[in-house]
Amino acid sequence: MAGSKNIIIAAQRFFIVSLVMLVTVAYSSIAGCGRKGPPLPEKSSMPPSVSALEASLDGGNVVLRWKIADHSKKEPAGFFISRGYVGCTTCPVRAVPIARVSYKTEAVFTFIDMPKSPGRYEYRVGCVDEHGIEGPVSTVAVFLPPDAGLRAVPEEDLR
Repeated sequence: MAGSKNIIIAAQRFFIVSLVMLVTVAYSSIAGCGRKGPPLPEKSSMPPSVSALEASLDGGNVVLRWKIADHSKKEPAGFFISRGYVGCTTCPVRAVPIARVSYKTEAVFTFIDMPKSPGRYEYRVGCVDEHGIEGPVSTVAVFLPPDAGLRAVPEEDLR
């Protein structure tokens, strides 16, 4: 009887150890690091940020000018530029990409946009590296008055 009791105790211990190991393996395979999405690059490898972003009007064109904020970082491969139409002060702005500009060694960078319609626009400019990783974005808003020499188009055409 003592022999069968020892076998039952050994079987119970084996079951408990197996269950703990199974739960540990299952938890570690689904827990991960707790962050969802692709890994982010280290901050030291991110492209520099854009600074001193300005927008001015030249007839019906919007002229954007900017500089690179941190020259100690690696030079960017280029810049990405997006534009969004601002319908009202509380409306969300849906900015869409309008251009990618190659990097050239300059102190001030310039881009000229030709919006289709008068109104308030928001421009976003940022650096991009050779792998397509985008750096921090700078934003500027500009208002094109109705007499800026532009023709009116439906709002759907602005996107």
